[in-house]
Amino acid sequence: MKLTYQFIKQKYIAKGYKFYEGKKYNANLFGIRNNDLSIVNKFNDIIGVAYQDEFMNEICLPFAGTTKPGLTWLGDKTGNPKGTFILASGQHPRCWRIGEHNISKPTKYPAFVQSASNVFKGYRDNDKDGKFDLTGPLLTDVTGLNGHRAGINDTFSVGPYSAACQVVQDDKEFEIWLSVGKRSAELYGNLFSYTLF
Repeated sequence: MKLTYQFIKQKYIAKGYKFYEGKKYNANLFGIRNNDLSIVNKFNDIIGVAYQDEFMNEICLPFAGTTKPGLTWLGDKTGNPKGTFILASGQHPRCWRIGEHNISKPTKYPAFVQSASNVFKGYRDNDKDGKFDLTGPLLTDVTGLNGHRAGINDTFSVGPYSAACQVVQDDKEFEIWLSVGKRSAELYGNLFSYTLF
């Protein structure tokens, strides 16, 4: 199935989510999670953006990515004593701004970074069985849930690249995704909603 601007718009409308249109580069950042949760550690989801360009053409750019943690964080290593955070589907308003991912490391780079506390809802997976657990109470206690890329050049497994983050597989495609966000931020301010289907 080819994803189009209108297809994404209708998905927003069907769920009653806010969809930004009528202005150039007003970015709608979205993710589409694969229904097959038995597949772990693969970039089998879609992360993208729908917007209207300088001439008000309708643009949809979907990229291979993951909306789920990698196997690294689903086994013995959870990164949080309460378990690894898995983002719940839904619209997460004003959850990201453009900032620095890995800010305390020499490998830091521009990305969509969490804008504040309590802006995301999701589940904690703490059974360390290497499988996704999307049950239990919805929590808002995650920090550092960013929209970023995997490694430079070819990255085939999610591995350590997502402990909750929404991760575009290809670094060059990530730069395209981020560039739309940068233009949107220049025009409308540096806050973004993210919608996960």
